[in-house]
Amino acid sequence: QIRTRYYPYVISKSTEEMIAYMKTNGVVAEAYAPFASGAGGLLKDPIGAKCGKNVGQVILRWLVQQGCIALPKSSNFKRAKGILEAFDFKLSEDDMNAIAALDKGFRTCPDPNEIP
Repeated sequence: QIRTRYYPYVISKSTEEMIAYMKTNGVVAEAYAPFASGAGGLLKDPIGAKCGKNVGQVILRWLVQQGCIALPKSSNFKRAKGILEAFDFKLSEDDMNAIAALDKGFRTCPDPNEIP
């Protein structure tokens, strides 16, 4: 498995290509900081409203349906418990595409493709 930052606000073509390559070669992508460490307003995005779920649950479901391992972190018991509710529903293909379209190029760390 390979760890990468992967969340709805930073879906670069290179990340998508890397995840597709890993799947083809039997390597699982591990989405580190799937909530963008709470930065950039991601956790306030209304993407969960349609499903009746919170944003974190929808992001986790989006990652799981792509075959990614997600490593969410919460120090809040209620939110940590809610993480488990990401497995009792499925996103439609339209929902998956709508979430992928949220890409803003937002990063919480340097782009590895730009590090010399």
